[in-house]
Amino acid sequence: MRQIFSAFLISFLALVAVPPVSAQDGEGDSARYSIDLDPLFFNIIQRGRVRGRVQIDLTMELMDSRDFEDISERVPQLRSDILTALTTLARDRMSPNAPINPDVVVAFLQPVVDYRVGPDRVNLYVTNALITPK
Repeated sequence: MRQIFSAFLISFLALVAVPPVSAQDGEGDSARYSIDLDPLFFNIIQRGRVRGRVQIDLTMELMDSRDFEDISERVPQLRSDILTALTTLARDRMSPNAPINPDVVVAFLQPVVDYRVGPDRVNLYVTNALITPK
């Protein structure tokens, strides 16, 4: 019975797809939590044609661990807002023949995230950025 319950619990958690969370800088109240967003995929479109495909992985570091519940509830809307902002950035500032500058991406997305969750609650980091030319 215990094995069946464990298998059910693991299956349920896999279906819910809770974003990975990690504690950093020790344990307890002073620990910083981070939420790894699922990879974001979008196309670079120039002159009406798809010129490349972009994959960006983002991590949000929470300033206060007590905000975890509130911010994790907003992850779907954050993903939507971030993807909309990234397509705008791709149209204006990205080229399939040049590397992605993570500082530019964070500077562009941080105000979007701050608008959704509140200022000074989350630091955003680019963990992976890849452009595949078409």
